[in-house]
Amino acid sequence: MRNLEPVYSLDVKKNDSVMYPYIGILDVERYTEIFTGSYPTKEEASKAEKSYLSNAMQHWRFYYGYQKGKWEKTKVEFYRDTEKRFMSDKITITEYDVFANR
Repeated sequence: MRNLEPVYSLDVKKNDSVMYPYIGILDVERYTEIFTGSYPTKEEASKAEKSYLSNAMQHWRFYYGYQKGKWEKTKVEFYRDTEKRFMSDKITITEYDVFANR
């Protein structure tokens, strides 16, 4: 099993809000690659070629508002596969935590 590099996109839009005239949305998806077969050592497992992507994808969405010359994180959502929708997550989770797969 190996975590693949995250796939991300960033979108910035003009907003009608006086509080946040611009909003930004950072989408980050992480996938896990699972190798098939049995390998007696880590070295042999690292050379495995047969794999598939896990269907347990991790997907975060960070929302930002631009105010007084600075970007401020306003909301964080995590996609719950069992719910098939985004749900609020702790705003204390950092982008670094997601990219570093913590």
